[in-house]
Amino acid sequence: MVARLLAVLRSPTLVYLGASVLGRLGAILLIPLYTKRLTQEEFGLLSLAGTLQTLGSLLFTFGLTSALSKVYFDTPAGQTAEGRVAAVARTMLSLAGGWLLVLGAAVALLWPTEGVGGFTPHRVVMVLAASAGTAAYAIPDAWYRARRLAWQAAGLNLVAFTLSVGLSLYLVLDHERGLDGALEATCFAQLAVGAWGVLFTLRLGEPDRAGLSLRELLGFSLPFVPHFLASWAFSVGDRWALKGIGQDALLGLYALGQQLSTPIPLVASAFNDAEAAKLGQTVRDEGASASLARELTRGVPRYLAVTALPYVALLLAWPLLRWGLGERFEAGLVLLPFVGLAAVLESAYYPPVNVLFYAGRTGWIPVVTVTSAVISIGLSAGLTFVWGIPGLVAARLSSAVLRSAVCWGLAWRAVRGLRA
Repeated sequence: MVARLLAVLRSPTLVYLGASVLGRLGAILLIPLYTKRLTQEEFGLLSLAGTLQTLGSLLFTFGLTSALSKVYFDTPAGQTAEGRVAAVARTMLSLAGGWLLVLGAAVALLWPTEGVGGFTPHRVVMVLAASAGTAAYAIPDAWYRARRLAWQAAGLNLVAFTLSVGLSLYLVLDHERGLDGALEATCFAQLAVGAWGVLFTLRLGEPDRAGLSLRELLGFSLPFVPHFLASWAFSVGDRWALKGIGQDALLGLYALGQQLSTPIPLVASAFNDAEAAKLGQTVRDEGASASLARELTRGVPRYLAVTALPYVALLLAWPLLRWGLGERFEAGLVLLPFVGLAAVLESAYYPPVNVLFYAGRTGWIPVVTVTSAVISIGLSAGLTFVWGIPGLVAARLSSAVLRSAVCWGLAWRAVRGLRA
């Protein structure tokens, strides 16, 4: 166990974990500022804006980020990786820029001046621009990861983190711009790192589009979009359900609980990066049937144990969190134990997904994700409308258990199929 830990610490895994932490750390460090300067309703809107930014960066480019690493590693003789990646990157920039112009103009002309659900035209444009910046920022990030340039990837995240925190302090704290300032800070930070994505793309040189027409690229990327959308909906659908039934104040408190529990999914994801690679090696050395069956019986307890560590740490930090949040958001701490527990239970989803992947049943994964997303949104809206906060907690925990359980059952079916 100690030897494995030391090996992980010497590998790029720790650097990538640090990069992921930096990407989330800004939002966590800014919580005390936002809970002092924003209302519960505004904090909820800020959370929803973040979900739209994630969605926009995916849809603006039709999921072409997933094609960057593929064209890098599948470079045929006579072509260069730089030229092929440049072709995809320029297509992504053209799509993102085009969507930003079209949707920005549509908002300026058609969006009600008084706003919709708290989203004024200015706020919507900030979200759209941040989405375009995020899409451009993904280009150098994917290149660094494909070439295993861990420190460059971490450095890029450090720049984004520094800009986000600095601009938030300047606009929200110094200029007292409230929610608008928070959205502007995110937008300007993403546009800055997105500008580096544009310059990086130009430095790759002339694009080599041989075998990389838009139709061929979209043929590869579009099949991933439904799965990404379903994963997004499962992660954020409960927040939008709260918005849909008019629970704006509760949305802010719930979003706070989710942000405070961020270390749990971060640890789960980093642990899975190492475990998934190890499982692939085991499958190759020992065969799929025995190794995948063993993963199903032993994997879930390992993931639950690993994610329990940050969960317990958050509970122990309760007095410090209570002091940092202030009275207005103190009620959000009541949700933290339950939201954190749901994050722990969701980590049980990783082992069966890895098993389905190595068993060649990847087509089952989107079905589980889509179904779970629909059920999660329905439970969140229905149970919260009837029972309030207890209903929201019950919906979150039920969704986490259901998705993991269904995926685990399908994984066992796949393993039995291998044995037959």
